[in-house]
Amino acid sequence: MSSSIQRRFYSQDNELLCTLDYFNFSDVRITFNNPEILQISDKSDSYRTIFLEEINNNLASKNEYLEIKLNFYEDTDFIEFILLSNLQSIEEYNYITNKVMDLLSNIRESVITSKIERKFYSSDDQLLCIVNFLDFNRVNITFVNPDKFEVEKSSEVFRNTFDEKTISELKDNNPKIKVHYHHYEDSDIIESIDILNVDHISDYNYICEKIMELLSEKAKIQ
Repeated sequence: MSSSIQRRFYSQDNELLCTLDYFNFSDVRITFNNPEILQISDKSDSYRTIFLEEINNNLASKNEYLEIKLNFYEDTDFIEFILLSNLQSIEEYNYITNKVMDLLSNIRESVITSKIERKFYSSDDQLLCIVNFLDFNRVNITFVNPDKFEVEKSSEVFRNTFDEKTISELKDNNPKIKVHYHHYEDSDIIESIDILNVDHISDYNYICEKIMELLSEKAKIQ
């Protein structure tokens, strides 16, 4: 089973500035969606001091396999995308995300992120589930083909891997968390789940881990 995480950065007027894609728990691609407008050069002080030096000092110094490659927009000096390879942990991805936000905030003064998206695939590359972290307070879990995957709240595999275990642990740390289940047509099959009042990215990551566990266990019995 593979997964990907996508994170998008927007300006206050809803202009998409940058997209981060995290692949296979190893590689990050940072795409500047309008490089000719942002005009981020590899020689600019903001890029070197806010991003590159921080990555080198805090990640590359501890991960000798980390590689950084730049691709430039057409015939300009403006960076179109940055590829970082051989990451060793999701903490490194989170650190890179923070540095990108610092860089964009320096250029645009105010940057907001509205969605982090993670997709889960089967061993034969079929999309099974999408988990979105919206506005840093709500997680939406959508099963792509609920009638085929048939995840039911009353099923033992769901109770053991997600419902009773995951939700109860989240509520222990944050009693404000609320959960809403949406069912497929008139059945007991879960189509999507909304988890409200999620305060931290660590909770989102934990939910994703448990969804991956649920999907793996469900695949074993199908």
